[in-house]
Amino acid sequence: VLTNMDTGESRVANQPIEYYYGRDWKEDDRGGTIKLSSVPPGRYSLEAEVVRPEDERGTSASFGSKAKPVEIVAGPGGIFWSNLVLLFFVLFAPAFWVLAKSMSFEAVRRDDYDYGNDDED
Repeated sequence: VLTNMDTGESRVANQPIEYYYGRDWKEDDRGGTIKLSSVPPGRYSLEAEVVRPEDERGTSASFGSKAKPVEIVAGPGGIFWSNLVLLFFVLFAPAFWVLAKSMSFEAVRRDDYDYGNDDED
């Protein structure tokens, strides 16, 4: 939960990170990324919940395993490619629609054109 300390506005983001392994297999990844768009400047409080197998009761963690530190990095925003794709769709969809209508009109117009038809011979 990212909370603006001045306004109290909160943004909730969820990124489960799960990693399982055995003698000859492994599954998923040990890291994850969350990007929040349009976060105004200000003072924020970040609350992250981390649950490890060692933290849960009733589970036996492997002996000798050391807990890895959790690293949280905050940085400036990035490019959201879905917004760029949506922009191109909105800009070019009308042009493609007009082109398709024009081409279908020309095809219908040519079907009515009788010049050079072999039926008259």
